[in-house]
Amino acid sequence: MIVREVPAPADDSWVVAIHGSEDDWMPLGTGVLIDEYRVLTCAHVVTGRTVEAELWVAFAKAEQQERRRVSALVAVGGVPANVADVVVLVLAEPAPACARPAPLRDPAGTDLVDREWWAFGFPAGDWEGSAASGRVGAALAYGWARLHTGSRYPVEQGFSGGGLWSPEYAAVVGLVGQAREGDAHAGDGRALTLRQILGWLPEEKLDKLTRWSVAASGEAALAAWGWNLDQDPEAGRHWRPRARGVSIDSEQGYRFRGRRVALTEIVAWLRRDIPDRC
Repeated sequence: MIVREVPAPADDSWVVAIHGSEDDWMPLGTGVLIDEYRVLTCAHVVTGRTVEAELWVAFAKAEQQERRRVSALVAVGGVPANVADVVVLVLAEPAPACARPAPLRDPAGTDLVDREWWAFGFPAGDWEGSAASGRVGAALAYGWARLHTGSRYPVEQGFSGGGLWSPEYAAVVGLVGQAREGDAHAGDGRALTLRQILGWLPEEKLDKLTRWSVAASGEAALAAWGWNLDQDPEAGRHWRPRARGVSIDSEQGYRFRGRRVALTEIVAWLRRDIPDRC
């Protein structure tokens, strides 16, 4: 049954195509640009291929479709590749400026259940690609989640390594890893959550990329962040007197007790090295 299409992200220039050579136009799979030099994709997309055999990343959704050679691979050790189906591709040169790294968040799989998702892939080596969307059906074992597809175009082979975009988190929260074929549920898929990927690749310090920032919250938040008390016409009528617990700005003194202690504790909590997960 066709359900409504989930809106695509406003900027998806982080979507990349993985190729076996510089001049190849048949993508091996999809990937996600996560910073200037690194791309996340599924391990099975590059199985049997080495850097020496040449791997290339094409920024197919950016304004300028440039390519970058992959100089190194970082895989998960100690876990079967079909379970820990993720690898980091390290680029030989920085990504072009027109390709912006994806915003990342790491909610638990259970927090994603029944939430909408969107993904872009290159099915059957199609250089044009297509998008699929739907809802997360269930949280599975080892960080995997079941994807129910409700869009006109389903999840197919070639979506592997594509970023699982969550409109509610406004970020990539996982990687599409498997497409279901050959039964009544064909077109659905599975995805590996970013939270599980962080746990499997601690040396990559991907947790630093999932932390909230003002820039990640959009232009409206950035504009609000530029607010200045001295320039606010309500400063004398409202903010300053209320901050001291008095009725008008001309009234002297502070009526709050313990304010400094409370603010100190809040600041310490905001600056903690390891943020709360729940």
